[in-house]
Amino acid sequence: WNDIQGKNIGDFNVNFKYKNYNTAKTFSIFEPIKVKYVDVTFNVNTPESTYGSDSIYIAGNCKELGNWMPGVIKLNKIGNNKYQITLKLQTTDKLQFKITRGSWDNREVDLSRKDIGDRTYILDKNCTINVNVGNWKDK
Repeated sequence: WNDIQGKNIGDFNVNFKYKNYNTAKTFSIFEPIKVKYVDVTFNVNTPESTYGSDSIYIAGNCKELGNWMPGVIKLNKIGNNKYQITLKLQTTDKLQFKITRGSWDNREVDLSRKDIGDRTYILDKNCTINVNVGNWKDK
């Protein structure tokens, strides 16, 4: 009950009485938060070391991005080393994600094959996020 979010629009009091037991409790009434969704297109360019038969995935911090499962949300191949997906995501989310080839052993890294931090965005409107993968951990 302590983590309810929204605008408090009033309180009401309830008195309980049972035999010799009396108590009163105040409850708050909240207007629920209206969740807004936006369309987010991810355009991903992969390095030349990406095989044509490789599948490319996005993994991130919400269910629409697979809840950090690296081989769940597959991108569509739209060209040579070019992949894309459009998803509906909540504007209230702090979006964090990485690109993989289906497992964390095959995740994106920088050009010198060093790990990179999570890609982070704050969503407030429909947008396109362009991603250039430097290299793969296993290549």
